[in-house]
Amino acid sequence: MSSRAARVSSSANSELFVVGLAGTRWRRSNGVWTDDTESLPLGDLHAVWAGSGEAWAVGGNYIATDPGTKRRGIVARYGRGGAPPLK
Repeated sequence: MSSRAARVSSSANSELFVVGLAGTRWRRSNGVWTDDTESLPLGDLHAVWAGSGEAWAVGGNYIATDPGTKRRGIVARYGRGGAPPLK
């Protein structure tokens, strides 16, 4: 696992999700680690929340220091089916 990990969250059914810099994403389910780092979206992930069978991660380049750099947010989701509708 990469040393770029930033945050960890676990679900009630013992799934573990790890996110971090440069899109670092690892998940552990049934004792097996899977590297999802190459999956879209790519970018720094700063926080993760895990539920039963799904996880949400957020991040982006909000700490960009160059005045010419446009700040962009990222939301990533792991899970089956579509994301629930916003209310």
